[in-house]
Amino acid sequence: MPTKKRRKVIIPDNLPALTDPDDFCPSVFTGNGLAKRDPETYGKVVQDLAEGKALTRIAREHKVAPETVSAISKREHKTVQSVQELTQGLTSYASQACLEMIIRKLDQDQIPAGVLPICFGILRDKEKADLGEATTITEQRKVVSIDEVQKELEAMKAESIPAEVTDITPEQE
Repeated sequence: MPTKKRRKVIIPDNLPALTDPDDFCPSVFTGNGLAKRDPETYGKVVQDLAEGKALTRIAREHKVAPETVSAISKREHKTVQSVQELTQGLTSYASQACLEMIIRKLDQDQIPAGVLPICFGILRDKEKADLGEATTITEQRKVVSIDEVQKELEAMKAESIPAEVTDITPEQE
């Protein structure tokens, strides 16, 4: 039969552990093993990270654990960031040089005028993406009818008129 007495909980904090921490602790991934075993692969992983490839893709291509790639990403953050900054600068330079070449070819009638917007648009989007700027702008428009505006104005008037004020007709004056 169940009892209504509260049970006393005893936590055995003075007993020795039955497991060894080395057997059950999770692995710590640092990338040290890969750097010692295969420094070339380690460098390729860093380069792929700088190029912006997905972690799982890098792990699959180089046959390393995704956790190792993540650890390398955190460890080599400054290197990855400086390579990305260099790439951004090169993209801006390439954008400018390509635009000048397109204009030159357009002046010499070597390319049709309809190609210019497409080429420049793609190049400009890539440059903006590298600089971290928005590549598209979404504009949302709401169409409002006259009836909706009148209803809204009437609601505003009703809210602004105090309760004590009543309409005065010319006959009452």
